Amino acid sequence: MRNFLYSLALAYPLASLAVAKFPVITTDFGAVQGAASPFREGVTVYKGIPYTAPPTDSLRWKPPVKPAKWTETLNATELSTLNIWTPTYDTTDPTEIAAKKLPVYFWIFGGRFEGGSGDVITYDGTGLASKDIIVVTMNYRLGAFGFLAHPELSAEFGHDISGNYATGSVTTSYNTKAEAENFRVTFLETMNVSSIAELRKVSMAYLIGEGQLTDLATMKALASLTFGKVHHAGAQISTAMCLFMGGFSTTTEYRSVWSEVFRGNATEFFSLYPATTDTEAVDQSDEVLRNMARVGTWEWAADRAIGSAKNPVYVYYFTKASAEDESGGAYHGAELWYTFNNIPYSDWSNVTWNASD
Repeated sequence: MRNFLYSLALAYPLASLAVAKFPVITTDFGAVQGAASPFREGVTVYKGIPYTAPPTDSLRWKPPVKPAKWTETLNATELSTLNIWTPTYDTTDPTEIAAKKLPVYFWIFGGRFEGGSGDVITYDGTGLASKDIIVVTMNYRLGAFGFLAHPELSAEFGHDISGNYATGSVTTSYNTKAEAENFRVTFLETMNVSSIAELRKVSMAYLIGEGQLTDLATMKALASLTFGKVHHAGAQISTAMCLFMGGFSTTTEYRSVWSEVFRGNATEFFSLYPATTDTEAVDQSDEVLRNMARVGTWEWAADRAIGSAKNPVYVYYFTKASAEDESGGAYHGAELWYTFNNIPYSDWSNVTWNASD
């Protein structure tokens, strides 16, 4: 993938449309041709570029394998694995293109490791590419296809790890490796499947119907080690904290959960965040979750900044209620409409955006 981006940025002969509308780009695996963005002029889009072989059949739950080379030009207009947006350059001179030194914005979508896609219109890269930023989104293995732990897979992989095939990065688990493996062994038994070889023959649709064998309790956010590697390689990182988090709806639930969380410090916690009514429980839940996330986000960014970071690390506190759902406040992900600079065409429900948006 790195080689492809390099060739795209340096060897891209994108002339003005009068010279060549959508030139063919040579990559390590074959030729690729993009198309015009349907949203803004001056942006070229490449969609569906294979960066691995399809992880199906015998390659299911295996480390990524290079894609097979193709001989015909790939019309990269179908959503698949890797999507790239670039400005349509006004020159064919590779030296001039290289001199632009455009930044690359690499986006890995969220979804608790079980849902999501690189083709979600919220993540469309047209708006940023129009500002001379190359945008890359990717699809990766989700649910059991990316995170299935099992003793056979541990032995097969040979590095004393199991259940990490999604992105090649590091994820962490609330469970021990043995607990995660045993959970999946039991689940396979309920499916009348006795081995990984047999499970590799089970259809994708059936696995999804069975819940993908996903034990969400074992999944945490992508480990900071992954982002640390990215940042220490010289990339610039920004991280967000939204205003409204959403919490518990009753005082009973509020006191029960936070008493368990803070235990010996629960009395002090409730003196700082008192709630005597259900309304107060909702408000205080929002407040404590905001504060916890703000501190955690800030500390994460500070650790990156004082480490081997080569570029600034930014933290932003987003409070604007999106026109997409103003009643939800600055809900999780509400900043993405603005981050990607793709208003007004990226909404889900034909929203009327206002002047401040």
